Amino acid sequence: MEKFVALTRKSIAEFIHDLIGDFSESVVNISLTKKEVSEAIESISATSEETTAGSQEISDNVTEAADDLEAVVKESQEQAEIAVKLNEMIQRFKV
Repeated sequence: MEKFVALTRKSIAEFIHDLIGDFSESVVNISLTKKEVSEAIESISATSEETTAGSQEISDNVTEAADDLEAVVKESQEQAEIAVKLNEMIQRFKV
């Protein structure tokens, strides 16, 4: 009977030892996974910031282009008005 109790105690001790080993391995795996997830989140955040900056630059360029186009339209209208006035002046001097 003492041999059985000793064997059982040894088996329990080995089981607990194995369980602690498995637990330690799981903790290491969780820690590595946590690190990988954190790195992935940081990468996504950096990409998001770059995308935001790129979008802002595009928006600024579009606004600038629209302003330039507006200036071209205004100049065209002024040139058209000058052309009309010149035609009127030419008509006055026609014989």
